[in-house]
Amino acid sequence: MTLIPRSARCLLLASSCALLLGPLHLFADPIDVTYQFTGVCADCEGTGVGALTLQNYISGSPIVPGNFVSFTYSSNILSFSIPSPDELGDITGMLPGSLPSTAFVDIQDTSIPSMVFISFDAGNWCVGTYCGADNGGDSSWSTVEASPEPASLIPVAAAVLCFGVVRRRRAGRA
Repeated sequence: MTLIPRSARCLLLASSCALLLGPLHLFADPIDVTYQFTGVCADCEGTGVGALTLQNYISGSPIVPGNFVSFTYSSNILSFSIPSPDELGDITGMLPGSLPSTAFVDIQDTSIPSMVFISFDAGNWCVGTYCGADNGGDSSWSTVEASPEPASLIPVAAAVLCFGVVRRRRAGRA
């Protein structure tokens, strides 16, 4: 009969706990990612800056209204925001998997006439009613760094908990 060393049993127990409890992240809140737009103004001074927050979006796939969380844009002559999906008229486009980069993104609110934000793959962009308030010929999208989601820490916490249980058992035997 071959005995498994204590250190191997501890590692096996911790791995098993992490595997069993790891899928709990599937029941966590949706993952939000914020993308930052920066465009060099042709008609305004400096830059136009936008922040688009999407949930459960996979870079390189089409953006659908179900991904939308919020959008804000500002320059020295125009500011507007779409703070919730309820105020979104439509959103289409795709953000590439490799950022920073240009991208096609078209966002419209529900106002009449609609406020529109469009950035094109070629780098040109426009914003405003009928896209006539701000525009430029050079732009870029990037990802805003986010802190780890609590759900991604579940497997780590499970392993630490299992190590603690094993350590307590060992201390009780001594």
